[in-house]
Amino acid sequence: MLDKDSRKLLSKFRKYEKFKGLDAFILFNKNFEQTVIAIQTLESLGYISASIIQTDFHSREYHITQSGKALVDTDKLDQRREYIKLIFSYLLGFISGIALHYLLT
Repeated sequence: MLDKDSRKLLSKFRKYEKFKGLDAFILFNKNFEQTVIAIQTLESLGYISASIIQTDFHSREYHITQSGKALVDTDKLDQRREYIKLIFSYLLGFISGIALHYLLT
């Protein structure tokens, strides 16, 4: 479990979750540098190991776990990203087809 100072360091972020009895943080912060500094500080203290995963176009999602265990299922995130890409490609193809139809008629 993280100590009081570590929790205070992460308190500025929007979302904090308990996951399977361990502390897992999913942080959303537009200030990328501030987030990286917080992650590096906690890593240097030996509390966490962190991975940074970009989950969508508008924000970055930071999965921070203790003792190097993946507490957040990143496969679901990858799968969701692939579904979004697939939907956009079908939508783009559909719109292109309609535009081409009207240009040729």
